[in-house]
Amino acid sequence: TDQNPCTDQQAFGAYTPLQTARSQSDDVLKRLNGWTDEQAKTSLAPLRAKVAVLGAFTYTLLGEGFCAMRLDNEKSIKTQAEVLAIAKSKFDAALALVNEMPDGAAKTELLNLLYVGRAGTLLDLGDKAGAAADAGARCLALVVRAHEVVDEPPQVLGVIVRVEADSEQVR
Repeated sequence: TDQNPCTDQQAFGAYTPLQTARSQSDDVLKRLNGWTDEQAKTSLAPLRAKVAVLGAFTYTLLGEGFCAMRLDNEKSIKTQAEVLAIAKSKFDAALALVNEMPDGAAKTELLNLLYVGRAGTLLDLGDKAGAAADAGARCLALVVRAHEVVDEPPQVLGVIVRVEADSEQVR
């Protein structure tokens, strides 16, 4: 049966933890950006990048799972598309932070996670070519989520096993 997350029973038990994680990641990143490496006596680039990438995922999960919401103390209510657009911008900003990290396994893993997350968000926004480009640029063994791009709205199915960049379907 078809499910519509905007009319069916929703898992509101996930809403508060996701909003808490989103708010905390935004706050922690703001605080980290207020410090220099010299003040912290360590390189903050890896921590900033990790917080930014994981924070972007919270926006994606909120956008996928809930029809409308307020963020922080805003008076306006955001639609799913607006929240997903914010998620994409968060992934884009996180990419700059990840690229500040020194080369190595930690950077590669975070880039994989970022591209997988942004690919899913791009699918949600209807950008199949962008999603295929992001997903195709990464090691698919690390992919933890996928979408069937056939019906609206996109639904989380499982694991991407192959990306066909030149077709209309991402599997």
